[in-house]
Amino acid sequence: MPSPTRSPPPASLHLDVERASVNTINYVPCLISARQLFKLSNKKGITGESMAIEAKVLVDKWHARGLSRDVLVAIRFENFSINEPKP
Repeated sequence: MPSPTRSPPPASLHLDVERASVNTINYVPCLISARQLFKLSNKKGITGESMAIEAKVLVDKWHARGLSRDVLVAIRFENFSINEPKP
């Protein structure tokens, strides 16, 4: 059985970590949060307003775990072009 074709994950995050003042210990959680956004957008095929809501949930989750909300929002917008959900 052939393996299903998948889009490759982002090779790197387009985020200036020095500008964002991300501590080295937080690099891996930032990458994990980006990987979760990637899985939602590419593997599960979620788009539009549903994707914006799911991305907000992930930002809230990782912010509660200690990451900067500004960095998470930058990852969401700069790498995946996902805006804030409508109120």
